[in-house]
Amino acid sequence: MKVERGSRIRTAQEVLDEMGSALDEGLVPARIFNDAELHRLELERVFSRAWCYIGHESEVPSAGDYCLRYIGQDPFIFIRDEGGRIRVLFDGCRHRGAVVCRADKGNASHFRCSYHGWP
Repeated sequence: MKVERGSRIRTAQEVLDEMGSALDEGLVPARIFNDAELHRLELERVFSRAWCYIGHESEVPSAGDYCLRYIGQDPFIFIRDEGGRIRVLFDGCRHRGAVVCRADKGNASHFRCSYHGWP
């Protein structure tokens, strides 16, 4: 897997090796935060294959409290339902994929697709 960087071609492994060397000196290379190939590999090898922390129950103390979160590039609604249980919902309409949650956090009795009006 190669990434074009100016006139030099770098593999993701070269970037990771550079980071390992820099960490020994107490430094982190800035490219590690915005390298497109590393981001693609993280999405593929970490976020799609492992359990991911989405939030703590104290963040949604009351029924209807919610927070919008992302796992990789996918949006999820982290909510406490009316029965007091924690739920995680994919933030997208089943038909066209329209986003159903418009705010980062709040309280709601339900979420409805603005395109269809479906709950």
